[in-house]
Amino acid sequence: MVKKYFFKLGGSFANANKMDAEINEFILTLDGSLINSEDDLKKFKQAITDKVEEIHRDHPRCKNIPLSIWSFSKVDESLTCGCSRGTIYDILQEFKTQS
Repeated sequence: MVKKYFFKLGGSFANANKMDAEINEFILTLDGSLINSEDDLKKFKQAITDKVEEIHRDHPRCKNIPLSIWSFSKVDESLTCGCSRGTIYDILQEFKTQS
């Protein structure tokens, strides 16, 4: 089975400012994303990093909001950035449906 991953937004808190709201809106668009390989997972994380950096550049007067992607279990990874919280789940078993 090819490694697959699933991103689920766990929740968000009140936005601190317009920059935080913009980051939250972007991360919300990723909710429910299926990531089909380890290479795609690297691209997914890089796309998030690039977009957060772009948003930081668009709001030079605001203090940058740290982006953190980390793992306690070495299986699933947690994402935090400002008011957004999410998890990248490692899909351990593939389920098939009848055709």
